[in-house]
Amino acid sequence: MTSITIYFLRKTLLLWVFIGTLCATGSLHAQNLNQLLIQLDKTKQPVAKVPLLQQIGGAYQQQSAHKKAIEYFETAHQIEKQNKLPLTRTLKSLGYSFKQLGNYRQAIQHFEEVLQTNIEKDERLDILEELATLHKHEKNYAKAIEYTSQILAIHQNSNDIPKIANAYNNLGYLYKKADNQQKSLESYNQALTVGQKVSPAMNANARAIAYINTGVAYTSIGKYREARSYYIKALDMREKQGKPAEIADTYNYLAVYYYLSGNNSKAIAQANKAIDLAEPIKAEKVLVSSYKLLSEVYQQEKAFEESQKYFKKHQELKDKMARQQRVAQQKLLQKQVDVEKQESKLKALIAERNRKEAELKQSELERKQQQQALKLKEQELALLKRNQELQQEQFKNQRLEKERVEQLLALAEQKANTEKQKRLAEKQKAIAEQRRREAEKQKLVAAKEKAERMQQSKALEAAQKEKELQQEQLKQEKTLRKYGTILLILGALLLGFVLFAFIASQRGRRKLKQQKEEIATQNEELQQNHEEIMSQRDFIEKKNKEMEFTNSKLRQSEHVLRKAYEQLKESEESIKEKNSQIHKSITAAQTIQQAILPYHKNVETALGEHFIMYAPKDVVSGDFYWIKEVQGKVFLIAADCTGHGVPGAFMSMIGKALIDKLILIKDLLEPAEILHKLHDEIKMALRQEETGNNNGMDLVILRLEHLENQVNIMFAGAKSSMYYIEKGITELQVLKGDRRSIGGYQNDEILFNNQQITLPKGSLIYVGSDGFVDQNNVRRRSFGNKRLNKLLLDNMDEPLSKQKQALEEALKAHMEGTTQRDDILFIGVKL
Repeated sequence: MTSITIYFLRKTLLLWVFIGTLCATGSLHAQNLNQLLIQLDKTKQPVAKVPLLQQIGGAYQQQSAHKKAIEYFETAHQIEKQNKLPLTRTLKSLGYSFKQLGNYRQAIQHFEEVLQTNIEKDERLDILEELATLHKHEKNYAKAIEYTSQILAIHQNSNDIPKIANAYNNLGYLYKKADNQQKSLESYNQALTVGQKVSPAMNANARAIAYINTGVAYTSIGKYREARSYYIKALDMREKQGKPAEIADTYNYLAVYYYLSGNNSKAIAQANKAIDLAEPIKAEKVLVSSYKLLSEVYQQEKAFEESQKYFKKHQELKDKMARQQRVAQQKLLQKQVDVEKQESKLKALIAERNRKEAELKQSELERKQQQQALKLKEQELALLKRNQELQQEQFKNQRLEKERVEQLLALAEQKANTEKQKRLAEKQKAIAEQRRREAEKQKLVAAKEKAERMQQSKALEAAQKEKELQQEQLKQEKTLRKYGTILLILGALLLGFVLFAFIASQRGRRKLKQQKEEIATQNEELQQNHEEIMSQRDFIEKKNKEMEFTNSKLRQSEHVLRKAYEQLKESEESIKEKNSQIHKSITAAQTIQQAILPYHKNVETALGEHFIMYAPKDVVSGDFYWIKEVQGKVFLIAADCTGHGVPGAFMSMIGKALIDKLILIKDLLEPAEILHKLHDEIKMALRQEETGNNNGMDLVILRLEHLENQVNIMFAGAKSSMYYIEKGITELQVLKGDRRSIGGYQNDEILFNNQQITLPKGSLIYVGSDGFVDQNNVRRRSFGNKRLNKLLLDNMDEPLSKQKQALEEALKAHMEGTTQRDDILFIGVKL
């Protein structure tokens, strides 16, 4: 949830202080701008111009035309420095106008110069407060703390209790922003302690704010119980004041407390109370925070429909506020244009007035000249003859001059011809050099092609060896099948032998029955053969047992094979079912991932004409992009997470959530600072100090700030670059990121750095992951940066939709016959 911490309780009075000095005589309204400009035009002494320049600058400040005001104040400042005049008044005016334009560094410079001048105590306090506020805006919290400490010391010397409490409160806020939670708590507690000395009626608002800030400080270090007690005190004071917006705001703080302490039901109840109070009075800033909090709580409760509902409300209201801000900025810009037009008209009127005055003077001069004309006529007649003589002399001189010029022209032409021949010789020499280089290049190409042929030959040999290995494996399988057949044949022969033996036994028995009568006579012979018959019987019985054992083994083998077949069939069904479940899960993951990407309509509003190539390798992607307008500035982030498919998708969701936290909740607006904080958050979220895993991402962050006819771009990259083509220049240029990734073990000596560039509108910028340039073809050659750069330059004059089509067609032709190897993300924007 976006922090709603309150900073300075005392309103800045600097504007009214110096406007009071400018308007002390009450004459600014009496003297209109026209009269001031006329008076300035007539004044010739520089020192006398200073008060007029200050009054004109003040008039433009009242019309919010600060650029025009700065022009006049700077002129006054130069005159003051040259003539060693007092500087304070003009420096304060310059500081205020630069502050209103958002140029905080220039404002700081001028206010710090004011501190070096001889000023009164109250005026010094005002300047110190301005400097503390400006350094807070610049996120230079150490300087802001320094100036606020000076303010505190001045109030302590004068024993001004309410202002001492206010100064401690401001210090608490600044220490919190500087991540010094202990100092923050000490300062807030000092503010509360000092505030107790003031009557509650006089200091209720200040004490309520101090309670809230103390609660925020305790929340930030995880002491939720202490935080809750301060929020309750603040709520009690707010309810006594009877201001619905402030009460609703306090309910939001309580809701955050319950959310962070794990009590989501109470968090929802408190946020709904805030909404009930804020909606009737249209307290939009409170509602934006309430809707965002409810969206996050319901998401944690897995009530995705409710979460989406409040996220949509949050986004719509946020977009509405952004539109209102843009409309206000447009009105201010229009006002600047109107002021420029007004000044142009005034200057035109002054010029016309001066022209008329000049015409009057000219008429008077002509009248006097006519009076003198008669006197001069006689002199003219006397001089006429002399003039004729002079003209003849002049004609003669002109003829001589003409001849001299013709001679010079002839010499110049001769010199030009010589220079031309010299350039022609140099050009021929350059052509010869170019031909020599082309010959060398052809030799290099031939050598490269020879190397490629050798590489292909080696690849064919490797393929042939692989084929021979496969043939050898087939031969071995064939031999194994042959041995199996032989074993089956031997088994069949053994079975036939046993059957033959059994049939022979039966025949023997029948023969014995037929020769029963001969047994008596042949008893002695039978006795002799008895041992042989017994041995044959033992042999047959032995063979029968062996056959029975073999049959048993065959039955067991059949049972095992049948069971194995059934298990394989069951495994096949299980695999099919799991594949179906996995496919459904991945499809659902794709839907979820698409939902976290920016809406097309919002992207179009933020970027204008653009294209996005987004092609996951395996349904879901490890690449993602984050595009949003924040505080009047457009952020464009393109990220390439470790891995692809489901692991990459999970990493992308973690990355998106952390970027939301850093930009939308912690209000970080500097790209380099965001990268540093994102690295720390990734290491903490993945517990990389404990697990040792090295997952993370490479990404690029652009912050686009639209000016009148230009766009200021602040860039920072983690192993990622930004390419751009400046309008009117046919060259692809690059801003390279720092050689350090986000997450895992990194070299801490390498820091992320901001790079700034201002481009005219109509220029092109491109960012993305390395999936496009790393894509290989069937010969395992990547697409490459060189080819991509040429493709972008060849299509730079085409609409971005055509550029995207050209990129897709080139990539499709390149990867024909092979598969996609990585996720692809590539974004183009026309400024």
